[in-house]
Order: sequence, then structure tokens, then C-alpha cells
Amino acid sequence: RRRVIYRCDDKYKGEGKCSTPHLTEEQIKEGFVSDFNCPMDDRDRIIEDCRMAQAMLCDTGAIDIELSELRRELEVVAELSRKEIHRSAHSLESQEASDHQGYLERYEQARVRIETLEREKLERTAKSKTIGRFIRSIRGTAVLITEFDETLWTAIVDSVVVMKDGRLVFRFMNRSEIMILI
Repeated sequence: RRRVIYRCDDKYKGEGKCSTPHLTEEQIKEGFVSDFNCPMDDRDRIIEDCRMAQAMLCDTGAIDIELSELRRELEVVAELSRKEIHRSAHSLESQEASDHQGYLERYEQARVRIETLEREKLERTAKSKTIGRFIRSIRGTAVLITEFDETLWTAIVDSVVVMKDGRLVFRFMNRSEIMILI
């Protein structure tokens, strides 16, 4: 029978060994379920905190503005490039003097930035949907969770600190903390 345990990296090192207890994955999961269901009498505050986190972490307004500007940039650069190609084709100047290569580089830089921003926008939108589902689940149920939910854990837990006396401090993304004894 194998089980996953968590312990301090310094548990058995040197003279100043860490005295925090090791915990099983099951203990942490049970603590999370217990801890998470405790504050449900304060749903309005939790929902407001989630909405605030959603607004801060998931806003795509600035991304949309930059995407719009970059798309206009692509149109302008494409038009300048077409004109440069036309001018070069009808001119006796050397092809080396053409600005076409510079336009291609500007176009490529804008295209790469657009791809990056679109990925970031998709990530933010996915986070927003996760938080939205969480908010709806808080509103709709008396007891939120009866078993460990990894998606919920990932969406709201920032860290867990194990104290020497066996208490767990859950730090949530909204910066609130709840302490429980295992």
C-alpha cells in the first residue's frame, strides 16, 4: 500500500531538524473540504471576493485594445509593403534599397505579439469561467463540497502552511486565510 505524504525538505537535515509533522495527501484533502465548508455562512463576502479576483485576474480590456491596434498595424504595414513592391517593380533602383524587408519584419513582430495576446486572452477567459462556475456553485448549494475537488483547489488555493502543532493554514487566492487542526 503506497501513499503520498508531504513533509518539510529539512525534516531530517542537520541539527536544526524541522519539527513539523508529515501529512498524507488524504489529510490535506480532508482538511480542505472541512476548511472550505466552514465559512459558507459568509457567502456574500466570498462571492464578492471571487468577483473582485475575477475582475482583476481575468480582465481582457487592455488586451482587446492592444489587439485592435496591432491588427490596424498589420493592415498599414501590409499596404506599405504592397506599395513598396509596386514601386520597386516599376523603378530602376536596386532591389537592395527597398524598404520591403523592414516592412516584413514589422509585420512578423506584430503577428507574433497578436498570437501571444490571443493566448493570454484565452487563458484569462478560461479562468473567468472557472471562477464563474465556482460563484454559481456557492450560490446554489447549502454545503458546497463533500469530497475533494481538484479544479476548485487549483482555482482558489494559493498555498497551505503546516504548523509545528499540526494545524494547517489555507491561504486562498483572495489573500484570506483559514486555520484548522488536523
